[in-house]
Amino acid sequence: MIALVVQSRKRKGREAITYAPIDERDRMRREYFDNKIWKNDTICVNMLRLGREPFFRFCQLFRDRNLLKDTIHLTIEQQVVMFLHTVGHNIRNMVIGANFGRSGEVVSRYFKTVLHAIGELRDDLIRKPSLETQTKIEGNYRWDPYFKAHPEDEQYLNKTITHYKEMVNIAGGSMATGQYAKGSSDPLATEVVNLEEETTKKPTARNEEVAQSTNVGSSGPKPKKAKPNPCAEDKLHATILASSERIAIAIEKSTSSENNAIDGLWESMKVLPGFSLDHLAHYYAYLVDNPRVAMAFKVLEEDQRKVWVSRYVKSTFPEA
Repeated sequence: MIALVVQSRKRKGREAITYAPIDERDRMRREYFDNKIWKNDTICVNMLRLGREPFFRFCQLFRDRNLLKDTIHLTIEQQVVMFLHTVGHNIRNMVIGANFGRSGEVVSRYFKTVLHAIGELRDDLIRKPSLETQTKIEGNYRWDPYFKAHPEDEQYLNKTITHYKEMVNIAGGSMATGQYAKGSSDPLATEVVNLEEETTKKPTARNEEVAQSTNVGSSGPKPKKAKPNPCAEDKLHATILASSERIAIAIEKSTSSENNAIDGLWESMKVLPGFSLDHLAHYYAYLVDNPRVAMAFKVLEEDQRKVWVSRYVKSTFPEA
């Protein structure tokens, strides 16, 4: 107990660690901001995606609403600069720390602080979605007449398309050319009907049926059938064909690699000393079922192969 008290007193009597002046480091940081960020509007836009005047008004907004505060380490302007530089150029944390002379922890902490402050401005900076027709569309001669002629399609305005990304991956950026494709003048809320097929499917009158029944076997002209609508450039069909070809190539490659792993394997295994042929045959069957293990086994030396076979025999045949 006495020893602990003595040690604690010795620790208290130690001199505090002193640090060198950081004036030079602060001066270098200020010069970096003055020369690389705020030197002129061109550099400021290139670095922050924002001019000097809107940038300082943006920072003053944070200061007026008490969303950010100046600290002994960083001013509000410096905090916002690091944030805008990160999101504007997709720069990593350690790069920002090296450029601005800060540690990774400081950069990460102030990035989250500025991000939270910008989120508090969502009511002022982010407009909520509306179902009203945008003025750009309403006054455009290309779109405005369409919605006046087809008011039933107005419900599709400002509405996201379900599975849009999946559709782009399948069809690409080209126009649809299939049977159910629609042109710019076709209404969206109705189905496109093939008039030629509808004519052939139209029910005949009663007297026409009687006339046709009485003329059975006659050599009169037969009604023409509707020609099918081929879809040679169907993007979905082409995508499926290309995918099936890639799958076939992958299967062929995997099959060839499996054959390469098995070729000559038994000849190199049956000469391993210290094991019975039954145990070696059992391990050979295991390698045939696992081609990757077989390929790794083939590149081993004889001593390593013995270790692998011995480990397998002990785990599979404990009584051996």
